[in-house]
Amino acid sequence: MGPHPARVAQPILEVIATDLLTIEDRLRAVRNDLPRSRHQGAMFEGQQPLDFPTILLGLVECALADQIRPAIKALRQAAQLADQS
Repeated sequence: MGPHPARVAQPILEVIATDLLTIEDRLRAVRNDLPRSRHQGAMFEGQQPLDFPTILLGLVECALADQIRPAIKALRQAAQLADQS
């Protein structure tokens, strides 16, 4: 009888989480390289229209906070569950 499918998935989930950490680093580098408008505060408060770099900055920040970091956390938790079963 072969290994339990959860045992097979565990190292794969860890590799994917590590890949996502690399993507997170790359997205942070893109975010850090984007120019910051001196009117950024007013844009975020809706007092001025958003410019293109500020829109990109917001999209990258949202991707990091809402998708990439939660995915890393979920995959690592799933890999740990495989350890416990």
